[in-house]
Amino acid sequence: MRSSALVGIVLTLLMLLLVALAAFIFLFQGRQTLETQNMVLRDDLKTAVSDNTAITQNRNELSAALATAESDAVLLEGQLVESEQAAEVLRTEVTDTGNALAQLEQDRLDMLARPPQVDIAIPEENSMQLAGTPFTIVVVAADPVGITEMTITLDDRLFRSYVVDGQPLLTATETWSPVEAGTFLLAVEASNGRTSSVITRTLAVTAPANS
Repeated sequence: MRSSALVGIVLTLLMLLLVALAAFIFLFQGRQTLETQNMVLRDDLKTAVSDNTAITQNRNELSAALATAESDAVLLEGQLVESEQAAEVLRTEVTDTGNALAQLEQDRLDMLARPPQVDIAIPEENSMQLAGTPFTIVVVAADPVGITEMTITLDDRLFRSYVVDGQPLLTATETWSPVEAGTFLLAVEASNGRTSSVITRTLAVTAPANS
């Protein structure tokens, strides 16, 4: 009986030892699994932190790029406004230049349409001349286009004629000696090939005092 009890106790102890060994093995394996999972979680955490850092950096870079883009947009808008203002100034200048050119062209046409200017420099108005005494006649014609012809007549009779090649200023000096007293009409006509103008002056010729 005593040996049977002893064998039972030994078997019980062996079973308890096996259970304890199994529990130890289970705990050891569980610890290894937990450590492995912990390492995986740490790696995942590091990856998450790194990703979060990269995301934060990207967000900061995007924010900076957005701020730069907004600043560039404001700058471009200002430059666009300045360009539009400059374009408006240029349009105004072009319009003014066109108007000035049109005015110059109109002035040129008006100048071409104007008749020459003619003047009798000598003798003066209301001057008295003596019959038989030569006196000087000086006439002047001017035109920016150019004088092409000038004639001097006395009482509708041709006295002198000048044909020139578009001179802007033509001066002619002649001498006339009236043979008798009376009133004579001196006329000078100048032409520029397009238009002409005439100036007249009445000459009073008196007889010499001893006649």
